Amino acid sequence: LRAVTFVLCAGLAALITLAVRRMTAAALPDPRETVSAVTLDDQGAVSLSANAMNALVSSAVGALDGVERYSATFAGSADALCITLNMIVKAGAAAPRLNDRTEAALTEIFANSAGITVSDVRLVVTGIAPAEA
Repeated sequence: LRAVTFVLCAGLAALITLAVRRMTAAALPDPRETVSAVTLDDQGAVSLSANAMNALVSSAVGALDGVERYSATFAGSADALCITLNMIVKAGAAAPRLNDRTEAALTEIFANSAGITVSDVRLVVTGIAPAEA
């Protein structure tokens, strides 16, 4: 009876996890579907190019301590932009704190400079730069 109860509980937990992941995935833009420009008005008259978005990212992320190099990709729209940063961090940088600072900086600069809502920032640490001697 314990084994059956355990299997049922594990199965229920797996179903709940799957349902939450699907709801979350439906609410956020798919980061694999990159965009080269974001339209800022309903008529499509004003767009922010990938170069302009990269300039905003550079302004926000370039000044953060702990960042060696990065590249950015964009998905979504002006209502819900997802920014994925592939980043090489400096040795000793705390990734969770860096993630929080990066998200705050990007959210602020995109909102203030372009009126774009950043719905998700995904930080992917692709490497760690060696410590300076």
